[in-house]
Amino acid sequence: MGIVHVHSFFSADNVCMKTYKTLLSLEAFLTLVTTFLLIPLFQNGFDAIMQASGYAYLTSKNIGTFLGRPGIILLLLVFMLLLCFCALFEIGAVLAARHTHSAAAILSQSVHMSVRALRPQNILLIPYLLFFAPFFNLGMTPALLTRFRIPPYWIDTLQSSPFLSAVTAMLLISLFVLYFKKLKTIPLILTEDQSFLQAWKASSIDKKTVIRLLGAQLFFGLCQMICTIAKGFPLLYVFLWFFIENMLLAVSYSLLSENMPASIPDHQPKHQKAWNVFLVVLSAGTVVYGLRTMPALIETTPLFSAHRGASKEAPENTLAAFEAAKKQEADYIELDIRQAKDGTLFISHDDEFDQGVISEMDKEQIRALNKSMPTLDETLSWARTSGMKLIIEIKTEKDSFSPSLVRTLARQIKEYGMEDRCYAASFGIKNVQYLKELDPQIRTIALYTFAYGNFSSLKDIDAISVEASTITPWLVQDAHKPVFAWTVNDVSEAKRLARIGVQNITTDDVKDLKKRIIP
Repeated sequence: MGIVHVHSFFSADNVCMKTYKTLLSLEAFLTLVTTFLLIPLFQNGFDAIMQASGYAYLTSKNIGTFLGRPGIILLLLVFMLLLCFCALFEIGAVLAARHTHSAAAILSQSVHMSVRALRPQNILLIPYLLFFAPFFNLGMTPALLTRFRIPPYWIDTLQSSPFLSAVTAMLLISLFVLYFKKLKTIPLILTEDQSFLQAWKASSIDKKTVIRLLGAQLFFGLCQMICTIAKGFPLLYVFLWFFIENMLLAVSYSLLSENMPASIPDHQPKHQKAWNVFLVVLSAGTVVYGLRTMPALIETTPLFSAHRGASKEAPENTLAAFEAAKKQEADYIELDIRQAKDGTLFISHDDEFDQGVISEMDKEQIRALNKSMPTLDETLSWARTSGMKLIIEIKTEKDSFSPSLVRTLARQIKEYGMEDRCYAASFGIKNVQYLKELDPQIRTIALYTFAYGNFSSLKDIDAISVEASTITPWLVQDAHKPVFAWTVNDVSEAKRLARIGVQNITTDDVKDLKKRIIP
């Protein structure tokens, strides 16, 4: 069905090749403006407000307070309006291309329709656009929205629960059905000047069109899969991907415009040559501005840390898992420590284990119930003998400050002479700051689920380790600290992180990832 529709798309009765070329050029222009102008402008505005508010950096700890400030609320409102305008502008451009092949005329008509649509009576249009913009398969708005990635551990949580997985699947199916059913809402607002509620009620789409649209989506999805074969040739890959994405744009245009009224407002620019000159100048200025503000990518060959040892080969956080990680040529082993009632430090991610609770038991009681759970003392002895390096994460109740645990950790690291072969890490920054105070030679890591900004003011922190999906080139450039990433098992994600300069990647599969990332 999709192939038939693609063939009909090029026929004289549907959309001519000239229209497609116009749309392709327009989409290239919008992508250019998004990448080199809108995103850097928003980034610079955000940084200016941070600086004016006295924030050098943002993390999951302080972002709530920051987002409550009037200036940032205003900036976010402006950003949301910009996203809405972008979505309307793109769809308006697609509809305007039915009547003219002049890029200047299309842009002028799109701006006119988009501004007209964003009036007070259409306030409900804003949440609708923000929610459904990624479904439109238009390049400009998703380029802005998809900078916000879903953390993998959220996905893991959903997948680990059959109930949550079923609810999520039903919700997504319902959203797709709603999206297709109300597909013509925005075109009706733009072309017929209807209010949002009027267009919502009037919007309907027949089953034949839905099937054809799904067919087109499937066809170009397969094309995108084939396109990945060209990943070894970056320029060819980028060209093919852009071409396929915009073919989907054009096919979506043909479906979107079927049976639609032809009442596009006549808003032709009076001086088309001046418009064309303006577009050329704007494009050139956009590229210059974007290149000056975009972060410089410094590709690195990252080190790889085995997450709780080689947990696929042996039980996690055990000496067997650590030994397996060494055989896999891990650069570091990432492990977790908990303090027992008598002060002994055990290697364990959770306070509770099958037979008891570490913090409520002493060493002898724990050993009687679980002989495979190593102590930090035993682990440091093994690491010194084997030459292995460690990243030791301090685990406490709700990341609270534990002076006793930190003092014991500092003492044991010093006893084994492991200061230059260990990092101590914690989500509770006071723990690693106190450790640095006790022994400045021990390197420290502050752990975050999200981080942004300049961390140079944290003099007692040697590196930051951040959930991988939230790491951006701007963070790596501006942090003024080495940036580590956790936890990465996807090859393409690891390559992205290496490309932007991340220095250490924690993974569950060192052997496979290291082999595929390092030549």
